[in-house]
Amino acid sequence: MGNYSSDNVTVLEEVKTYDSPLASSITPFPGNIITTSLPVFTGNSINSRSPANCKIMKVLYKLNTTQEPWNEALITAGGGTEWVSWEAQATEPLTTGFHTLYVVALDMTSATINMTENFTGSITPYYFFVASSYIDIVEYSISDSYTPDDPWRVDGTVSLSFTVRNVSEQVIENIGFSSSDLVNDSNYIYGNMVTFSPSIILELQPGYVDTVTATVPVVIGQAAGTYTGTFCASPGRSSPDYVNVSLFVDTLWDIDVQDYGASLAANRMTLVGVENSVVLGKFNLDNPNTKDDNFDPYDGPGNIKIENIAYMPGSLFAYGNVDTIPKSNISMVASVTSLETGGAYQCILQVAIPAGKPTGRDFVGDFTVESGSINDEFRLKVIVVEPGGSVTSLYAFWGDAAYDGNHLYWTDFSMNEKGYNLYRSDASDTTFARLNSMAIAEIEYLDMYVRLGTTYQYKLGIKLEDNKELLIGPISLTAIGGPDLPSKFSLRGCYPNPFSKTTMISFQCPVTGDKTEISLRIYDLSGRIVKTLVDEECRPGYYTAKWDGRDRTGKKVSSGIYFYRLNAGDFESVKKLILLK
Repeated sequence: MGNYSSDNVTVLEEVKTYDSPLASSITPFPGNIITTSLPVFTGNSINSRSPANCKIMKVLYKLNTTQEPWNEALITAGGGTEWVSWEAQATEPLTTGFHTLYVVALDMTSATINMTENFTGSITPYYFFVASSYIDIVEYSISDSYTPDDPWRVDGTVSLSFTVRNVSEQVIENIGFSSSDLVNDSNYIYGNMVTFSPSIILELQPGYVDTVTATVPVVIGQAAGTYTGTFCASPGRSSPDYVNVSLFVDTLWDIDVQDYGASLAANRMTLVGVENSVVLGKFNLDNPNTKDDNFDPYDGPGNIKIENIAYMPGSLFAYGNVDTIPKSNISMVASVTSLETGGAYQCILQVAIPAGKPTGRDFVGDFTVESGSINDEFRLKVIVVEPGGSVTSLYAFWGDAAYDGNHLYWTDFSMNEKGYNLYRSDASDTTFARLNSMAIAEIEYLDMYVRLGTTYQYKLGIKLEDNKELLIGPISLTAIGGPDLPSKFSLRGCYPNPFSKTTMISFQCPVTGDKTEISLRIYDLSGRIVKTLVDEECRPGYYTAKWDGRDRTGKKVSSGIYFYRLNAGDFESVKKLILLK
């Protein structure tokens, strides 16, 4: 092969490749790494331009620069046709490091004219690395899988083997091995936990091979899925080589109800309440992924998110099946339908004890939590006690009908609640409407404004943080007394007046056939709104609203004369009050 003179050929780097019908491809070395300083390159070039007599005449090449003069490659096949195979060798020894081979093919036309004016060939670069010696991992990729035992009591391992080969002409020494982190989304098997045997190959002769085994740890609860990464073979004085790694960790499902915790003891929940009440029980649901968190030693822990969680209560039966609380009376108040790996949630169930259940009777059944083919269960017992007795569940909601109205009672629910709301419906309107205008701070409420003989349904709203509310119930009460409902709107006054700390403003809403939007606001002498006490729909009845002498920002207002005004549809009434300090 000789030099191709640049007297009548100038190769331009500015050539637009996509305009050229001439293209070249170079046959790469394995891994683009070579170990000889005078490498021989082979490739192919093709000319797709018409007319058909435009043949490839020459293939030029140059190492590391496109400046003249260029070298002419040896045409080994297809000479004088639309395609050729060629061979090119470095003309000078190459140093260790990165290099670039540039190739350009010339057709009849471009080979005989000044290429500064009309050059139709395209320059093809090929990047490679010259190494003093070269280690090769024979396999392109390796893979395996791991299936956990159930129960998963000990950490596991997976062994992955690969072959290293010395493809150079020199002895390679001190070949070490390492692993990248094996990654599955946001889950990891850390590379520094992977071990290799042998950990180092002290010497590998030219052409020889050796087998290396990597041991990959799979700890209890390792998230299911495919982990990918690379293993690396690193000789002391030459370039490393890599093999792609894929490890599939199979799924193991688990769901646990903690046998001890919340309202459970020894996998049993006992609730106590009166007839016609709602009793609540709490249980902790877990998707454990560690040995310490796995409360059930007979299965798990799991390694995958649980979805489509279902809560399956059974009917509760008295001894001898003489009586029952149907499973339709058991429902979830707080629950989840999915749990992430390692996640936990405190669920709340409620049991509505029907009216007429005899006292002293125990009702027992099973409660199952399931997701697909996995499940856990506990024993649920409900004990009915005498009305008005002191023995109730920790968490309950009940009531009594009396001559002064319907009395509602409930317990503290240990949820850091911020107050309570009561909702009521009756036979004429199944929609539940809130009875109180402000959150109830106490754990009882008297609904005075009931009709004799009317059955009312009540739900209790437990106000939580972030304006969330948990509804329990309903319970039913049939009124045996209560005052007559008003026939017209009225702003009845406030007491005390004057006042220094708080005053209670009374008003009434009549039976109108429809709910009415009402507002009760405090104004100063200039007519500006100081605070809105009520702004909501009004049901028939008698109401009171409290004002503590603060404005809408919570700041105490100054002493003086103020006005309170009730608006309800076309009705409006204004009265005066005095704040003293």
